[in-house]
Amino acid sequence: MLLYAPVGIIISVPLAVLCGVYTIAGAGLPDVDSSVSIVKHRGFTHTLWFVILAGVVSAGVHLYIPSVLNIQDIISIPPIFAVIIGVSTSYGVITHLVGDMITP
Repeated sequence: MLLYAPVGIIISVPLAVLCGVYTIAGAGLPDVDSSVSIVKHRGFTHTLWFVILAGVVSAGVHLYIPSVLNIQDIISIPPIFAVIIGVSTSYGVITHLVGDMITP
């Protein structure tokens, strides 16, 4: 949260809360390797490639989920918000990686 604080101050409060939720969710993603046996701990999920993948998947899911569920008339997420969600998720993964760099 210390790394997110400067971002939260710059943007509006509702957007800061939304981005904060995705940043916190993204921060927990790299440790999914602890429960998945096919990926070793601090392997692929602790790389910059995973940062990009997490952001792209997060943005893509939020952009296309209304059309997949056939609710685009009810919920329509503008592309810029999907990008913001993807960037926030990636930022959360980055904060996790920064924390791991200072721990053994």
